[in-house]
Amino acid sequence: MAAPWPNVKEISPVMVSTVSRFSLGRQSAAWNEAAPVSGALGLSNNAFFFSFSIPAPITVAKMFMYNGATVAGTIDIGIYTDDYTRIVSSGPITQAGTNDIQEFDVTDTQLDKGRYYFAFAQSLNTALFFQTAQVGNTENKLFGVMMQSAASPLPAVATPVALTSSIWGIPILGLSTRTLVV
Repeated sequence: MAAPWPNVKEISPVMVSTVSRFSLGRQSAAWNEAAPVSGALGLSNNAFFFSFSIPAPITVAKMFMYNGATVAGTIDIGIYTDDYTRIVSSGPITQAGTNDIQEFDVTDTQLDKGRYYFAFAQSLNTALFFQTAQVGNTENKLFGVMMQSAASPLPAVATPVALTSSIWGIPILGLSTRTLVV
């Protein structure tokens, strides 16, 4: 990724999320600028994959998920390479904290400059997550969102396909190079 101005070096981001400029943020905002809302995502035990890129190497300390109005079951959050090999995941963790950001410790995960995927799996479809409003299944396919059925917990090597179950928006999840997300 080239610097936007000549002779200006890209700096390492502190936070990267599905709604940041390093991921799907600009595309989803252009499609619908409505505020994020709490909603369900697909069927139980599905995993979802959202691409992101970083312009310089970083060390990831935490990952996070923005939980919605109902918490249920477990969630597993992780990072995959461009060829869908898992670099790190939290493992299944009980979803906790309604309408709040839940943090996951992935201390000292090194990422080089390049393209990766955020991955997220849920054990129960009754769990709610904050997500971009009214970005439908067709739009998510256009944004490159992928899924894998029966993938909770997250597999060591994923074999995702284009979305086959409908998701309503892009869930807000991401990474931080700080030990405290907020």
